Amino acid sequence: MHAELRLVHGIRCGRKRIDRLMRSMGLTGVYRRRNLGVTCRGPRRPVDPDRLHRQFVPDAPNRVGVADLT
Repeated sequence: MHAELRLVHGIRCGRKRIDRLMRSMGLTGVYRRRNLGVTCRGPRRPVDPDRLHRQFVPDAPNRVGVADLT
């Protein structure tokens, strides 16, 4: 509403005033969703093979490197 009044009609007024007047009339603006990064839903990346076979306790020291990437 603010952009239309200012750009199309050439009427200058504050954004807060427009917000207050719209609220008093029971009008609300349309909110756009924020782009939070990944929006592309392309093909999924292949899952890496499970080389540990879900055995997180190695038999001997320096045999398996394990990390938590959460």
